[in-house]
Amino acid sequence: DPHVGESNSTPVWLCPSLNCGTAYDSTEIETHLLDVVRRKTMGWVLQDLKCLKCDGVKEANMAKYCSCAGNFDTVSKSSDIKQLLLTFKGIAEHYKMPLLLELVEWTIEMN
Repeated sequence: DPHVGESNSTPVWLCPSLNCGTAYDSTEIETHLLDVVRRKTMGWVLQDLKCLKCDGVKEANMAKYCSCAGNFDTVSKSSDIKQLLLTFKGIAEHYKMPLLLELVEWTIEMN
């Protein structure tokens, strides 16, 4: 990839402008990626539940079953968020981002 270079043997993203090529601040990128991981995991935790029988969204917080007697399940599968976390783990390891790696590993371990 022409937009990836190395600084002190650590891969860095480079400005794509032909006249520039300056390395982006990895700490700032890591901070943004941390925010993305937090938002994605929070979105997964707070997602709607839907009925497996009628596809209706769960309305009552305490209801164990849908009014049609169907069971509820999450809209997004846990395998989707796990795959996303594994992708972020790969990025964190490759670009040596310790905070991102710690957050991702902790989140995977807790789930």
